[in-house]
Amino acid sequence: MTIKTILRWLTYLLLFFVALVILCAATIRFFIFPNIDQYKNTIADYASKTIDRKVSIGEIQTGWHHLSPQVTLSNIHIYDEQNRPALFLKQIDTELSWLSIGMLDLRLSELTAHEPTLIIRRTKENIFYLAGINISGRGNPDFANWLLSQSHVSILNAEVTYIDELRQAPPLSLHQLDASLSNAAWRSLLGRHQFSMNATPSIGSSTPIKLDGYFIGRNINKLADWYGEIHTQLKDTDLATWRPWINYPIVLQKGTGNAEARLHFSHLTIDKVDADLNMKDISIVTKDQENPLTIKHMNGTLSWSNIKNRQSLSAKNVDFSLENGMQIKAANGLFARSTKNNKPWIEANISINQLQLDALKKTLLYFPVPEQWSQYIDGLSPSGDIAALKASIEGDANAPEKYDIAAKFNQLSMAAYNKIPGFSKLTGEITADQVHGKLKLNTAQAMIDLKGILRWPIPANQLTGEITWDKRNQDWVIKADEVYITSPHITGTVNGLYELNHEASDYIDFKGKFSKADAKTALFYYPTSLSEDTLHWLDTSILKGDLSDIDVVIKGKTADFPFVDKYNRPDKKLGILKATATLSNALIDYGQDWPPVEDLTTSMLFESTRMELNAKKGRILGQKIVSSHIEIPQLDADWPILKAISVAESPVTEGIRFVNNSPVKKVTLGFTDNLKTAGDARLELELTVPLQNVDSTKFKGAYQIKNGTIFADSNIGMPQLDHLNGTLRFTESNLYAQNITTEVAGGPAQFNLSTDKDKTIRINASGNATDAGIKKEFPLEILRPIQGQADWNGEIIIKKPLVNIAIQSNLVGMKINLPTPFNKASSEAIPFTFEKKQTAPNEDSLLVHYDKLLSAKLMRTEVNNQYSIERGSIGINMPPELPNRRGILLNASLDQVDADEWLTYFNQGTSANGENGANQINQANLSIQTLNIFNRNIHNLKLTAQPSANGIAMAIQGQEINGNAEWINANNGKIIANLKNLTIPKIPEAQEPVQKKEIRRLA
Repeated sequence: MTIKTILRWLTYLLLFFVALVILCAATIRFFIFPNIDQYKNTIADYASKTIDRKVSIGEIQTGWHHLSPQVTLSNIHIYDEQNRPALFLKQIDTELSWLSIGMLDLRLSELTAHEPTLIIRRTKENIFYLAGINISGRGNPDFANWLLSQSHVSILNAEVTYIDELRQAPPLSLHQLDASLSNAAWRSLLGRHQFSMNATPSIGSSTPIKLDGYFIGRNINKLADWYGEIHTQLKDTDLATWRPWINYPIVLQKGTGNAEARLHFSHLTIDKVDADLNMKDISIVTKDQENPLTIKHMNGTLSWSNIKNRQSLSAKNVDFSLENGMQIKAANGLFARSTKNNKPWIEANISINQLQLDALKKTLLYFPVPEQWSQYIDGLSPSGDIAALKASIEGDANAPEKYDIAAKFNQLSMAAYNKIPGFSKLTGEITADQVHGKLKLNTAQAMIDLKGILRWPIPANQLTGEITWDKRNQDWVIKADEVYITSPHITGTVNGLYELNHEASDYIDFKGKFSKADAKTALFYYPTSLSEDTLHWLDTSILKGDLSDIDVVIKGKTADFPFVDKYNRPDKKLGILKATATLSNALIDYGQDWPPVEDLTTSMLFESTRMELNAKKGRILGQKIVSSHIEIPQLDADWPILKAISVAESPVTEGIRFVNNSPVKKVTLGFTDNLKTAGDARLELELTVPLQNVDSTKFKGAYQIKNGTIFADSNIGMPQLDHLNGTLRFTESNLYAQNITTEVAGGPAQFNLSTDKDKTIRINASGNATDAGIKKEFPLEILRPIQGQADWNGEIIIKKPLVNIAIQSNLVGMKINLPTPFNKASSEAIPFTFEKKQTAPNEDSLLVHYDKLLSAKLMRTEVNNQYSIERGSIGINMPPELPNRRGILLNASLDQVDADEWLTYFNQGTSANGENGANQINQANLSIQTLNIFNRNIHNLKLTAQPSANGIAMAIQGQEINGNAEWINANNGKIIANLKNLTIPKIPEAQEPVQKKEIRRLA
């Protein structure tokens, strides 16, 4: 068939169609329209049959619009299944389409309903009725499908009421509703229908709602196959008021403003919503929170979709502020949930110009955050400001596989949680993904909390540097490059590497170099791995000081930490844990009751589990430290031990002060309390301190005295010790010394010292004393006649506060220039003993024995640190007998006494007032067989003498003389006698007269 033939047939067909249209138009014009009233009931019946509802028509009018016939129906009623009026149509304008001829069906080019009153009802069975007509696809679809096929359907100024029996919602009315349904010829071929609507709702808004869009579908019975898009505009609308009729993806309690939304639907559900919002006073409640999330203001674009089991929520250019203080500007983000490989899957990304983390934590409570993340957020408690944040994440909801983050942060803070260090007020920027990361710090006034490693947060006035991390296969490598820190505690740089190995032990290589630090703040840096007792000692012992040249090295596998062998010794094959420093101007308290070490300069070493201090400069109570070594062999031991060995030099006075102010005093038992000393000394002290029980401290030491002096103490009878040399050794339980040399009473001496179990100090001494030394030590007139030197030995027993002294000598080498019988040649050996015994802290007794010739016992009492004789007795050739009253009693029994020799001796005295002790004698009882005086002999003499008001009163009884006499002290002394009888003995013939002797005052 040729083209010419085809064109000819098309021309014939067109001419036939035109002729047919003209014929139909003529029929309508001349036969139907003039008789239109006759067809009113027929049309109503046809309409009733078509929509399966009763229809009544009040009036029909006809007309023409150009070549198209028009029919106007007025007062149309449509009834529901119960024959109730469901729809009243005041007027319907129709315009016939000549396509009806070709379609063999009634087609209208225009269908317009004026001011209809519509009721849309949703039953409890979820069936929708429009004017009583089932539009859910369950009734007769012919009429609805016929409407969908018309070119243009309009509704003008309608009143629509929506009744939802399924939701039990109150009626919702739409006033002044204008709607249109447009089906262009080319779109109708695809089943696409355009619609629009403009109406004012009865609630929620006072301005009209604009609605337009399209849907694609041909058969009302197959609504599930329909899909399309709805575009709506809302102004000054309260979205929350529509909750009874609309299922929001969130529980919206309140929210007003403007909204423009695009909804895509399919399969009778909304699967996508894009909304441009400008809202205020929004309240949202989630299922997990009782209190609403309140948004003060929000604008931007929000999108929600639920397509192919993937539910997502996204935001674009969103600005909002929350009631809890959170503000976000220019935010973009996405959060999507789906299933992949039968596991929950999430995708999320976000970009925000500025974010306050402290408010974000409160806000996240309202969103479906994975539980594991919620625990971390609660534990970390982040706060601070984030700027230029860009982040994304994708993967398993519990273990995301991919993530990416970049942000700047200011005043960023996080609490230490689950082995994650805490920090506060950090400033810098971070970039990271699942394989790389970089953290750049430029921070001032920050805090770092290494919880579980250090006890307290560390301040940082300035913190700068770069930290990077990289994933190598399944392992991570973290590096710190020139991280600089300065704080009130410390200043320096840190470099380090940390490898996290998923199969083997982690590896660390850390180096820190610090120029200065304050020792008072060192307690911030002691690791928690140390025992409680060790930490307590470190906290309370290193009290102040300046640290410099601090180097810290940690290198090795963490499983081998702290890198010691089975004997707890550092093992460099395992690794290195070492910190060194110089400590100067330090104040260190060794332990309880020990004097502190001052101005100490020492090198410090922490190696593995061992601490060591080595000093060569310092002071301890005025003593100059020559060397000091302090060590804790195992810092992390259950029962840590501190060992200290120190050597100090000082004057003996400072050494004694140290002894009296340290636990050594307990060992001396008070021996050193009141010692007055001079000279130089060297102290060697070794301490062993169990830190969990410092009361059980063990110590030992040696105190070496060089050319020292211990000054005399008359109260305890101690003479002065000169040129003292020797070493006194001590422990916590005893005190001892061997072969200490000295000079006592003008001669050399040596002594040994020990302590007994009953806390008694025992001193055994021996030496040689000279007459000059004795007289210097004891300036008494009674010692004037001694000459020469003699050996002696003695014992001092000190049981504080009691001191007992015993001294013995045979006096060989010592001459005594006294009349008979007290005279002694230097070669003659006569036993002499002196004892001092204490019975009470303020009482003692002095015992003197000179062969069998003389014995003395004196009882003394101490008052105001001075001893005075209370009672005493001196016995010559008889034992002493203590008197019952205060004073000294002298009893003597002599065969012969040469008074002339005694007068000569007293005339040779240095002073008539010499301190010879005679003025302390309250009574003297003398029994002399023969008394030679002035070359005459008096026999069987008994003399009793007592002090009187003027001198001495005497009772005399003898063979040649009897009576009383009194020595008068006044005027150079004189004797007044009242004798019963006196027989002057003759001068023996063998003797010559002697010179007149002056009798000096005796008392």
